[in-house]
Amino acid sequence: MKEFQDFLRRELKTRGLTQEELAKQMGYAQSSISHVFEDGAKGVKTLFVLRLSVVTGVSADVLLRLLHPGAAPELEYDTLDSVLLELIKQLPKEKRKELEGIVRVMLSSDRLA
Repeated sequence: MKEFQDFLRRELKTRGLTQEELAKQMGYAQSSISHVFEDGAKGVKTLFVLRLSVVTGVSADVLLRLLHPGAAPELEYDTLDSVLLELIKQLPKEKRKELEGIVRVMLSSDRLA
């Protein structure tokens, strides 16, 4: 779990962000970020990891491996579906439409087969 905390510290420093600014970008209160540092990343939820992934551009599976070194955690499809739907609901209407177009193109692509 220290790896996850170290990653978060580096991201804050690299981006020149405070905990409060990162929390705002993720849609959380600053206390959520400080909690990760104080409690050794215990109890970090999947939604937190996915939002951090969106903000940092680091894939969620990499972040989960940092959070659980030595394990190869995989998200349950039901959990992933719920989290993705929650994130999509938070998008502005025009971004949801844009995402819908991207998904339609992906679904019509031969590369999915």
